[in-house]
Amino acid sequence: MNALPKMVLAALFTGLMIAGALITIPFPQVPLVIANAIPWLAALILGPFWAAVSTALYLLLGAFGLPVFAKGAAGIGTFLGTTGGFLVGYLLSALAVGALRDPTGRNGFRNAAAVVVGLVVVYLAGIPWLAFVAFHGAAGFEPAHLTQAFIWATGPAGIPLLFVAGDLIKAAGVVAVAAVVTRLPGVAPLLKKR
Repeated sequence: MNALPKMVLAALFTGLMIAGALITIPFPQVPLVIANAIPWLAALILGPFWAAVSTALYLLLGAFGLPVFAKGAAGIGTFLGTTGGFLVGYLLSALAVGALRDPTGRNGFRNAAAVVVGLVVVYLAGIPWLAFVAFHGAAGFEPAHLTQAFIWATGPAGIPLLFVAGDLIKAAGVVAVAAVVTRLPGVAPLLKKR
């Protein structure tokens, strides 16, 4: 099968990631964005390779200076800041969700489980890096600092786990959208060989 349709869809998902990052609810350490859900959607629809291509393109655009990250941030410095681990987690989660999804797009439970794994991957990549940066190096890996980073990453002060609840809502939305999209007549042929 011609790879062009998948390239076009991968580029579309890159654009959706950019739009999702620019729609931001700011919080002190980690902003709330929609962008982290787009790699999951790309993975459910395109599979691990094209989802990773789409996500890598998004990350490269930002690394090269285009203001595509949350709050219009850009450049390599963004990867060295508090959100850098989460950005790398986007790519890792695209690979994880794509590898674990139901290739036919029909098993909602399997796809939901894959997206939850993707969410965990983002947190596993992001929280240690957040602690490392916020606490200036290896001291960030002390249990108390990792705990503080977990608190920052999962919700603002006074509203514990707000971000996790939001991410689970986004995950449910992604699974629902993917279930519809994978049944569209024009998309179904793309899914046969992914």
